[in-house]
Amino acid sequence: MIVSALGNAGTETMKSPNPTEKPASDTLEAAEAAAPESDSIDAGLDTMIVDMVREISRQTDPQNIITIFRKQARRLYGGDSTLSLSRRDLETPHFRITRSTRWQENIDPWKQADRLPKFSGGLLAELIYSNELKVLSDVSVDAHDPAFEYLQDARALVYLPLFEQGEAVNGVVRMSHQRTGFDQLNVADALLTANLFGWATGHLLTVQRLQQAHSEIDRPLRFNIRAI
Repeated sequence: MIVSALGNAGTETMKSPNPTEKPASDTLEAAEAAAPESDSIDAGLDTMIVDMVREISRQTDPQNIITIFRKQARRLYGGDSTLSLSRRDLETPHFRITRSTRWQENIDPWKQADRLPKFSGGLLAELIYSNELKVLSDVSVDAHDPAFEYLQDARALVYLPLFEQGEAVNGVVRMSHQRTGFDQLNVADALLTANLFGWATGHLLTVQRLQQAHSEIDRPLRFNIRAI
């Protein structure tokens, strides 16, 4: 299936955080490439998942959960690179790229939202506004797509919508350099796993914000008590 994006779509003001000009060894793509490979994506998968979940359970920062999870993306899903998308507080066809394995920096989308590149239209907009799981093979992305720099090497991709209140506010795009890169992927398991980790991250973020709010309320109370 040949996929081309909307030709009239445009990129908005924010510039991508230098996704291309950098040493490959500094990116998450390089970390994924260094992960052990096997003839079967399931080889040792149970042990890896147990170790990963154990490590995630120790985390208090939601950003660390995402980093740990994405380092194992090759074993979980196959493919070569990942994009995370969000349309929170935006209207169609606008969206943001919140994470990319092409970035050298590990940008925190909650604390550094002003650094996230914003786009309008194109293939990624079609995916995130579809509210549907998508698996595309034999992909050819239009060179005029606003996010072409992120998609140009993709020959197959899987889009996993991350739901909140029934809407895919966020989503994950896993890409492969091979046109049949996801033929063996159990997409139902992939969708469930991605959403479970998304909900876990959201829960930890809520806890973090509640603790911060409690600390801000408690501070003046302590000061007033000492002043009495």
